[in-house]
Amino acid sequence: MKTQAIVIGLLLLVVLGVPFVLSAGKTGASHESGVRTLIVVTPHVPQIRDEFARGFAAWHEREYGERVSIDFRTPGGTSEIRKQLE
Repeated sequence: MKTQAIVIGLLLLVVLGVPFVLSAGKTGASHESGVRTLIVVTPHVPQIRDEFARGFAAWHEREYGERVSIDFRTPGGTSEIRKQLE
């Protein structure tokens, strides 16, 4: 019984620890330094987000002469986003 509890505890630690170990080498956001970041909260699918990001980045660079990175946040559907904004 005690051995079983130890094994379960170790497995739980492994499951909880793996994400931290794998992300240890990352420095945070994957955006380039010196590039402005626009945060967009959206319920849309990745295809729409990618198309918007390409179009907006091209427009912003053409209009303002500087690059922009878009960081999409997808907390859920439209209802959940409305609740967070209220």
